[in-house]
Amino acid sequence: MHMLLAIVLLLSGCSLWGPDDAVLAIGDIGAGAGPSRLKAVTAPPRRASVSYPSAGGSGRADLYLPGNGNPRAGIVLVPGAVRDGKDDPKLIAFATTWSRLGFAVLTPNLSGYRDLRIDVQNVPEVVAAFEYLRKRPELPSGSQVGIAAISYAAGPAMLAALDDSIREHVRFVLAVGGYYDLRAAIRFFTTGYFVDDGVERRMQPHEYGQLVLAKTAAAHLHDAKDVAIIDAMVEAKLSDPQADIAHLALGLSAEGLAICRLATNRDPAAAPRLIAALPEDMLATIDALTLRGKDLGRLRAQLILVHGKNDPLVPYTESKALAKALAPRKVHLFVLEHVLAHVDLSFGDLLSRRFWSEDLPDAYRLYRVVQMLLAYREPLAGGVTSAGASSDIAVKDSLG
Repeated sequence: MHMLLAIVLLLSGCSLWGPDDAVLAIGDIGAGAGPSRLKAVTAPPRRASVSYPSAGGSGRADLYLPGNGNPRAGIVLVPGAVRDGKDDPKLIAFATTWSRLGFAVLTPNLSGYRDLRIDVQNVPEVVAAFEYLRKRPELPSGSQVGIAAISYAAGPAMLAALDDSIREHVRFVLAVGGYYDLRAAIRFFTTGYFVDDGVERRMQPHEYGQLVLAKTAAAHLHDAKDVAIIDAMVEAKLSDPQADIAHLALGLSAEGLAICRLATNRDPAAAPRLIAALPEDMLATIDALTLRGKDLGRLRAQLILVHGKNDPLVPYTESKALAKALAPRKVHLFVLEHVLAHVDLSFGDLLSRRFWSEDLPDAYRLYRVVQMLLAYREPLAGGVTSAGASSDIAVKDSLG
């Protein structure tokens, strides 16, 4: 399917004379670790484990460099809250694609990910990873470097891009399935309710968000017994989503029960009260990592937001809200109607009506995203700058 999609994009006018790099990139992303035209015409990237000074110690990451020659630009690619972290097969495939296209790609491990926890420490860790990549000797003078973030990592990536130590150097931030207001995101992945243009809507949320919430909150509990019980509940659900864990909650203290009640709540009206009952340290973490209320006008980078309308972990309205919080010239928003769930792409059969009427417009939106990123391979002297961009908020359904 990935090769057929590339052919369709080519015939649709995305390239007049042959498959350009954006078409090759989309084909390779669709192929994952499988064969693709991009793999056939480029050398395998060089991958190495690296370490560097980071917040509170040493950072660890994988560095991907093009197989032939020096990179033309750099990307710090930050994974979402998954246990495999930088070793997630999908992240590896994505990093490999961009390295084949001439980017140096750094995939850092963030603290807490192995335990499914998010932490304020993730922000300075992204800053340290960016500083390390920016100063790599393989990058020619004037190379543009940015940050790409998946899911939850969009928050730390944005906050890192606002950090004074790197703010002037971050040329772009790509966020896929990210958030703006963590409290609104928590309300969604516990109840399924979200607000779009003033209208309350609902879709079935994925349980994974509730498990990450529980693991993160458990790290702020004072009773070791509570921590052990919540860990056992989460592990049981990860092993078997249908597992009955209600009996485990009987051993929780009042503080532990506050977490359990929020994670299992299905009433949107009760969500604010239940969030407020969380341990104070957990509330401080939520407030520190949320983007709502932060001075986002200080962002120097271009922001490229991609979100699936059917995302079951973070509603697409979070990316819409984030886009509206910045000046239109600073942000591009692409809402994919059908082919993107949270971070997984899925196209229908090429011969189906759905593909031509629904999937192909989404494919072209992806093509535009890839084109934007590829433009950063040009050095600063003649490449993309932070001025002159326009917002796709109002034209996300247009192919023009």
